[in-house]
Amino acid sequence: MDHRSWTALLETVANLPQSDLILFDELVVCAARYARARLDWRLAGAGEKPAMDQARTRAHDRFIDACNALSRACVRAGQSTDWRAVWGPARTGEERKRIGDFACFIAYRLMLEAR
Repeated sequence: MDHRSWTALLETVANLPQSDLILFDELVVCAARYARARLDWRLAGAGEKPAMDQARTRAHDRFIDACNALSRACVRAGQSTDWRAVWGPARTGEERKRIGDFACFIAYRLMLEAR
């Protein structure tokens, strides 16, 4: 699912007006920041995790907001939002977890591209 959403997102972004590409850049930055916060939380000791929770949640919320902003731009430009529909509203439960996984997948793809 992650690979197909990423591919669909890249295809969609290729057809967006230049002025909306900043929203894709923001999505990518937010994905990387959330993935880093999630990794830092995973590597932290039990005593450190509670202090990290709020920042990790904010990073997750920013990524969701970036997805929503880019999705709205896609609608305005007449482009597909299939890449976003896969994840649902993503504010609670499993949908929220899955969209966080998508952020980590994006970070993973970017890291591979940076080799």
